[in-house]
Amino acid sequence: MRRQILVTIILLIATIWVTIVYFKNLSTTTQHTSQVLSTIPNNASLILEFNNEKGFYDIFAGNKLFANIIGEEKMEELASVRKLLLQNHLIEQYLDGQNIFISLHPQKGDKIDFLLTTSVTKGFDPDIFEQISKQAKSGLLVNTVNIAGKPGYNIYLNDLKKRFYLIDNEDHTISGSFSKELIEACAKYDYKKEKQAFVLLSDRQSSNSLTNLYVNYEALSPLFEQLFVSKNTDIFKNFRRLPAFAALSLNYRSDALMFNGTTQIQDNPANSYLKLFSDQQPIVNHLKSIFPSTTAYSTNLAVSDPVKFESDLSRNQQESDFKTERSEIIAKVKAGTGIRLEKEFTPLLGNEFAIVTTRYREK
Repeated sequence: MRRQILVTIILLIATIWVTIVYFKNLSTTTQHTSQVLSTIPNNASLILEFNNEKGFYDIFAGNKLFANIIGEEKMEELASVRKLLLQNHLIEQYLDGQNIFISLHPQKGDKIDFLLTTSVTKGFDPDIFEQISKQAKSGLLVNTVNIAGKPGYNIYLNDLKKRFYLIDNEDHTISGSFSKELIEACAKYDYKKEKQAFVLLSDRQSSNSLTNLYVNYEALSPLFEQLFVSKNTDIFKNFRRLPAFAALSLNYRSDALMFNGTTQIQDNPANSYLKLFSDQQPIVNHLKSIFPSTTAYSTNLAVSDPVKFESDLSRNQQESDFKTERSEIIAKVKAGTGIRLEKEFTPLLGNEFAIVTTRYREK
């Protein structure tokens, strides 16, 4: 009996110890993520986070999805930085297993530049970059420079014939970009003076995620203007009007990029269409199963309480610029058909509705 009690106590202590270590590691990961995100200017449209380990690169080897989104040129730039800098044996030991953050920042004209940010382990000395340049066939030329008051490096990559600018943030993080304008903005950025910042994933969701995506909805519009020929594309149109940040984790598929997570709305926006869904509960979506095979893209929306949604929508429209147009449409339908939309249409509403655009631009 005493032996059983002793074994039970030992198992209980072991369980408590494992739990403490587990949550301590989660807390450390969250602190590192928060620290790195605080160095990235919050005008970034998207921030992609992944772990710098061989397994991640093996999974996405040959995958064209990211290249289709940011373009072959940007992928070549990232590949060159990884090969010549991140994988160099002098610096690799300080970056192995660290999370890397790639943020997209729309610039003037049609340019989209990225900022690469990561944390480094203790013992890292930025002078390592000069040591790398002295290696035979390093493919690099390194010069020390001052970038907006911070110590930095001007690194010329021979294979790309481009300059890569890098700064030491002096908090165990480093940032780099091919854009001098962007790296200067990063060097000047002070998150303490900003009211809004990117939100974090929960510890549990982040620990089980292969890749995380942080979204600044309001910063998507300038990004979309540079990605699409049309300056007023309706893709994610309502999301781009929403003052909010999202933290999403990747559900891996070889043929699609699928993310799920949470969105945090900022400053209680007035007359925001998507705000109408904040009091609704998630439901199972069925409508997408009948979309035509020619569907190019779609927005599928669902509500748990259609009557409440219609009431909230009506109030939103009454308080917006759509008030007059709404009244005219309702009056026109009643005059032409005798149907009182507000009274007769609402009980017929279901839980789902969608906007579907085909590849022939039919809606």
